Amino acid sequence: MRTRCIVVASSLLLVLGSAWAGPSIVLEPATFDWGRQSDNKGEYTYTITVKNAGDEELQITRVRPGCSCTKVELKKQNLAPGESTEMTGGLTTKGIEGAMQKGIILTTNDPFHPSVIANLAIRFPINGQGLRVKAASTPARLRDETLWAHVVLENCEPDKPITIEALELPEGWSCQQTLPLTVSAEDRFTLVLTLKVEANAEIQAFDGLTFTLLTDSVKTPRVQGTMVYRPEVKANAVSVAAGAPGAGAPPVRWPMTKLPPLVAPVTAPVTPPQAVPSAAPAVVPVP
Repeated sequence: MRTRCIVVASSLLLVLGSAWAGPSIVLEPATFDWGRQSDNKGEYTYTITVKNAGDEELQITRVRPGCSCTKVELKKQNLAPGESTEMTGGLTTKGIEGAMQKGIILTTNDPFHPSVIANLAIRFPINGQGLRVKAASTPARLRDETLWAHVVLENCEPDKPITIEALELPEGWSCQQTLPLTVSAEDRFTLVLTLKVEANAEIQAFDGLTFTLLTDSVKTPRVQGTMVYRPEVKANAVSVAAGAPGAGAPPVRWPMTKLPPLVAPVTAPVTPPQAVPSAAPAVVPVP
């Protein structure tokens, strides 16, 4: 029995050995993290060790940074078994607030890791208080018979997460995420708001369509933002009261099951369009 166990173990080692044979790339560290920086110096340098932990030559055929803000230089592309080299460069951070993460993609002949990513991470203070909407007005885009608005939120607090407990949205609009949602300290989160539209419906341009976030932040318990829509075909912008989907009616609490609602449920139809001077084209509300 003992002899049989030894034979089986030896066979297993041979199989595993053949599976591990070949080049094997190792990054040290896999993520270069500068941590939180109180002052933004504009550029930070890094050094990452690239090692071949396999038993055949490692060939790195391509090194591609994730964006133009990342500079990278690999000192050697072909590494013998056990050999190491350095990957150095810099990360441009001018004007950045909050968390920043970038990646560098290395293409190799490692059979198990043909592509690996070296990560760069850094975090700066966000100049503000509580929770805020990053853009002055969030653009909405029409896709698959739905208006989509990707609202970027920023938590300006250095050490306290903020929870979004409910939303007040224009009539017909909804949130794609499940509430409540928590935004980490000095971090960003993208809130996705949508509105279903009828097939082949013509959506008029609008601006200043408001929504409100209700949070647990003492500094910013109510955060208001706006949405704007510009069709691909140029059209004259219309007033929120007349042409924006969901405008002309009180905001609707989202989620609907949240207790208690801040506003009465919407039962009246959308306010009909106001009179438009004869010189301007008539505004047709969204069905």
